[in-house]
Amino acid sequence: MAAAAVGIGVAILGTALHGQLWDLAGTTLPLGAAAAVLLAGSAAVCIAVWARNVYLSPVVGGVAYLLVGLLAASEDQPLVLTDLSMEPLLPSAVAGSIWVFGLAVVTVLASMLSWWVLRPRRAGTPSAV
Repeated sequence: MAAAAVGIGVAILGTALHGQLWDLAGTTLPLGAAAAVLLAGSAAVCIAVWARNVYLSPVVGGVAYLLVGLLAASEDQPLVLTDLSMEPLLPSAVAGSIWVFGLAVVTVLASMLSWWVLRPRRAGTPSAV
């Protein structure tokens, strides 16, 4: 239950954060999208390690991805733009694509990292603190 709540929180906060763009010498950098992806990954790892259950990491990412997908699929006013075929290319569409596709990638990576951290140790191997 906590993992689903964290996934909902990640989806809402990440969607609000992903649109933050930074202009640097005429180039727009989607730093908010990168921060949103980092938020999602760290939340997924934290909830899995906190509960000592590797299966909660993909639950966080899956719930967040489902909710972000619903926000992006809204026909009236989507909160996440992902159309990279627009002319001219909108920086917000790049940020939206990073958020949507980055969320999928970071969910897999967070699950792998959670598994690695929570894997059983052999008796002769010193444990990390």
